[in-house]
Amino acid sequence: MGGSSSKPQTPQQVYRPPPSPVVNESEKLLDKPWRDIEWTAVRKEKLLNEIKRYKPSVSSVKQARILLVGPIGVGKSSFFNSINSVFHGHITSQAVTGTTLESSVTLKFRTYQVEAGQNGEPLPFILCDTMGLEEGLAQGLNIEDIPNILNGKIGDRYQFNPVSPLEDSNSRNPEKLEDKIHCVVYVLDVSKMGLIPEKLIDKIRAVRKKVNEFAVPQVLLLTKVDQTCPPVEKDIQKVYHSVYLQAKIKDASARLGIPLLSVFPVKNYTREVELQQNDDILLLSALQKILHFADDYMRDMNDKKLIRRLEEPWRKIVWKSEKKNELINEIKRYKPSINSVSQARILLVGPVGAGKSSFFNSISSVFHGYVTNQAISGNSGDGVTTQLLPFRIKAGEDGKPLSFIVCDTMGLKAAPGEGVHVEDICNILKGHVPDRYKLNTASPLKEDDPQFDKSVKLQNKIHCVVYVIDASKVTDMPEQLMKKIAAIRQNANEIGVPQLLILTKVDEACIYVKKDIQYVYRSPYIKKKIHEASDQLGIPVSCIFPVKNYTHETDLEENCDILLLSILQQILRFANNYFDSIYD
Repeated sequence: MGGSSSKPQTPQQVYRPPPSPVVNESEKLLDKPWRDIEWTAVRKEKLLNEIKRYKPSVSSVKQARILLVGPIGVGKSSFFNSINSVFHGHITSQAVTGTTLESSVTLKFRTYQVEAGQNGEPLPFILCDTMGLEEGLAQGLNIEDIPNILNGKIGDRYQFNPVSPLEDSNSRNPEKLEDKIHCVVYVLDVSKMGLIPEKLIDKIRAVRKKVNEFAVPQVLLLTKVDQTCPPVEKDIQKVYHSVYLQAKIKDASARLGIPLLSVFPVKNYTREVELQQNDDILLLSALQKILHFADDYMRDMNDKKLIRRLEEPWRKIVWKSEKKNELINEIKRYKPSINSVSQARILLVGPVGAGKSSFFNSISSVFHGYVTNQAISGNSGDGVTTQLLPFRIKAGEDGKPLSFIVCDTMGLKAAPGEGVHVEDICNILKGHVPDRYKLNTASPLKEDDPQFDKSVKLQNKIHCVVYVIDASKVTDMPEQLMKKIAAIRQNANEIGVPQLLILTKVDEACIYVKKDIQYVYRSPYIKKKIHEASDQLGIPVSCIFPVKNYTHETDLEENCDILLLSILQQILRFANNYFDSIYD
């Protein structure tokens, strides 16, 4: 039959791009490090010299004593050997390392000194090693020995007994500051963080609780970072670029309740035969931080030991019921001194966990007559408040709103791209950010955004800024956090907004104030903290006020109320100064 023959059609080839290579989580890297560190020979030399020149700030203490605590096999002894190696200029192995039959090699309390070179002078710090922590009840370091170690009651080469702690009758002489532990360093293997049994985690938490009772600073070292992250194994400089390690450090911080700023990754020398410059820098950077923490503790303990209640308070305050009633009535009668504004707007600014929300809750409690918790408070590590939240206070349960609004914000954080954005704070000051706007840590509210308020009414602006900082952390704030506060202060100064600083948790900072809040203006220690805050932030001493928030109490305390109301009175006076300057 005629016609053309047909060939079977081949299916049309559709281009499909090759599958993207699967990137292992442990190999992901950030473009910018989440912590800055200088990897140069000059930096290593500077760290070496600073540590060699270090001297405890308390003259009675010749050497800072650092206690290493952790499970068996994580690298406590290796950390000492690594530090010792750096200062000797070659690999050493003075402390016995390793594990045997799943038991700790270290059975005794050992104190190790590091010398500045082969025949150099001992450096002004001692690393104290302990038996490893173990999961079982009668295994490893006995938790009840921790107070004895912290108080300096256990001598070098004391043989630990996992079953029973050292009895007081067998301990050394009464403790002195030079014999005490000045910083506790927990050492954990970063690759096993998720595998640590919960019972062992509970033991570490129990140790932390004991250490907290003595107010000794605590640091966490995460070892073996090179073994858990391939890019870091190739180049230790990638340690703060690693997404995996960043997540591990945050997880360790959250599980153990140790602030992120007190967690440091390190790489010990375990199998190397030669020193590596960058490994040395990472080790020395961690050691430098540890010595800073130890020195802060020594200063605090010495100040508390020498503290005397002053004959006369350095600020006058009346601690009487009549004064409390007078302050309450004056604040209830307060009105902004300019008619177009019905309520003064007070902005609270400060680091995460400093007590901004707690300050509002405390003020609200005073006017309610009982402890309230209107603003969500606490410290999740990332901050509880994420919006610009305006809080109004009523004069009693069914009373009218008072003539001021307390505005709470997301907390400040040191790292770029974390916490409230400085530019958002500046927009809030100028009244451009609407109430309850959800703050974005990555990018501030822009002028072309529909939510950006361009009206700039005086009633929407901030009329007084109150910085809120934990009294015990004034000198420990990271440089990047200080720069953020300085930028906010500069902007507030340019637009003429008055600024105050309140130091929270003063009862935790001074033993006398803890006993009786009336001693707050008789405490040289609190006075010193206020002057340190003034030097750090450039805020006049006359604009800095100590405060005790209600955080765990269930009933109001009259003297605590008086201190809170006195500070609120000053804040409202500052706000009126702003209105007066606008009017003029």
